[in-house]
Amino acid sequence: MQYLIWLSTTAGLPPQKCWALLARFGSGKAVFERKTDELSHAVPLTYAEKLRLKKRDLAPAQRILAECERFHIRALPITDPFYPQRLKAIYDPPVVLYIRGELPDLNALPAIAIVGTRRCTPYGALAAEKLAFGLSQNGFVVVSGMAEGADTAAHQGALRGGTPTVAVFGTAIDGCYPACNGGLLRDILWHGAAVSEYPPGEKTGKGSFPHRNRIMSGLSLGVVVTEAPEKSGALITAGLALDQGRDALPFPAALMHLEAWVPMS
Repeated sequence: MQYLIWLSTTAGLPPQKCWALLARFGSGKAVFERKTDELSHAVPLTYAEKLRLKKRDLAPAQRILAECERFHIRALPITDPFYPQRLKAIYDPPVVLYIRGELPDLNALPAIAIVGTRRCTPYGALAAEKLAFGLSQNGFVVVSGMAEGADTAAHQGALRGGTPTVAVFGTAIDGCYPACNGGLLRDILWHGAAVSEYPPGEKTGKGSFPHRNRIMSGLSLGVVVTEAPEKSGALITAGLALDQGRDALPFPAALMHLEAWVPMS
């Protein structure tokens, strides 16, 4: 595990390059033990990436593992059979997925992502909440981003429905963003999980939120958009879903598609 964390944090390689190196050399330990020139022959690397790969220091990875143990965070490597296969199948899956709470078995349960805008209308909030409630009642895992507005409504509806819900963070796994959703996060962790590709203590910026959207769509059979202005994060997620070969549908048209999703689980 420490070698995979080193590869994705200290070495700082993008997920697709990490995965390519793992596929070529077989394990994180094997990558760690290879010379940088050998790695660069296997995968095209930038000058900055080569410099980072030369830092064969496992101490930062070991500190992350210690923090995970301290805060009861699970570090799930892409090599683990429990790692969600739908997520593993995308172009750039996280090499390590950090988990708080109890992640439902997404290899056995169908999951649908519900996204919308933070400044949703009352109709948009109600649509997200009611759809999530109905999906959850019927055994679907509802995936969303725990943002204010539509995400919050979707998680709340899913919690009432009884099937675990999953919040995907665009920040470090040990935080809570936005802070006003601390109560919602506690409820989610009691009845589901929060996941992130960012380990405890990781500093992130605004760019991490669009990047995390690929995880929301990647965990799911499809994405439902309740409301979304042009160039919104919700539409980015829908576009990523289509790129990943998943469905992306607006509400309420998505209601007609639910039966098609069930056999795919």
